[in-house]
Amino acid sequence: MNDIERQGCQVRTDGDGVVYAFWHDNDHGTPVQFMARSFDGGVKFERPRIVAHVTDVGQFDLVRSIANDGIAGARTNSFPNVDIANGAPTGTGAPNTIVLNWTDASNGLNSEEALTQLSTDGGESRTDPVNVAEASDRPNFPAVALSPDGHDLWVTYDAFLDPFREDTTSTRRFQGVFRHADLDPSDGSLSNLTTLERGGIGDARASSANGLIDEFIGDYNFVAATNDFGAAVYNDARNAEVCGDTDMDPDTPEINSYRQAIANGEEPEAPAPGTDCPATFGNTDIFSATAADPSAP
Repeated sequence: MNDIERQGCQVRTDGDGVVYAFWHDNDHGTPVQFMARSFDGGVKFERPRIVAHVTDVGQFDLVRSIANDGIAGARTNSFPNVDIANGAPTGTGAPNTIVLNWTDASNGLNSEEALTQLSTDGGESRTDPVNVAEASDRPNFPAVALSPDGHDLWVTYDAFLDPFREDTTSTRRFQGVFRHADLDPSDGSLSNLTTLERGGIGDARASSANGLIDEFIGDYNFVAATNDFGAAVYNDARNAEVCGDTDMDPDTPEINSYRQAIANGEEPEAPAPGTDCPATFGNTDIFSATAADPSAP
């Protein structure tokens, strides 16, 4: 594995102690997800294999990154998200079902999906990928979890509600989403995919990287599960206010116009957020959601 550039690598173990590593890379120029297994506790790994072909999400934001929401926007990626129904904490009765999830743009810009495939035989074969996001959502930074007994799949992501923006003046609404599906560990099939929570709506333009030239919504979403409930954390900007141009001093550009100028290749003077922006500019949060298994008797 040393000669392969591993992006977004995730490592998980099954109930028998097998170690699985998944990562995003390119195969002769084609984006893919790789998997490699170790049967001796991580001392040696087998030869990596391709387990999914990917169409990477995002567009160059004209500043420095690949964004999901627009120019000077928040970064995005199609890195893998993985979990294994390993019977934690003891491993007893573990089905060892593997779930692999990633954001995919096979349907084009503004029609992104949170594709999910499952394996019931240690990664030797896999189900066809299915979208576990709501059809109207543009999912970003999804995270998945399986219950230890393999009967439940939980997923969270940030759902962008507007198309990719070519300006900094149009809204870039998003909200956290928490969903659940029943899982048949015998064949990896999903059913009863249901949304349990949609968080407060915020605007990604109200977030900021330290350098101010673009937004920042980190890839920090996560979800965990027991056999009885799931818990998720997700990025949220409901309490953050956009620093727009409505009361802009022509000699002191506010954030929206500043970022637009950067995207245009100009070298504008940077604003001072403490005096030029609302007090809650940049006030992004991590919110949580929990739910009992909705299909439990």
